[in-house]
Amino acid sequence: MRRQPMFAAAVVVTPTVAIAANAAIFSFVIALLIRPFQFRDPDQLVQIRSERGGKPGMLSMREVMKFEKLAPELESLAINAS
Repeated sequence: MRRQPMFAAAVVVTPTVAIAANAAIFSFVIALLIRPFQFRDPDQLVQIRSERGGKPGMLSMREVMKFEKLAPELESLAINAS
């Protein structure tokens, strides 16, 4: 280890990175594919989108509040700002 410290570092770092990547991938797969969403009736979820000038746009807060008033059958609203 003293004669070739870079090789020793590579031997230690390589499995560490591989284990971390493996754990991240499996966590992602479990969260998205195996464990279902925590909604009571996931088949009743609705997504509302906006189009402005033929292109996808974002809903304003005023529009979201309008949906809340005009659609009382919606149990709740969530906003995704991505």
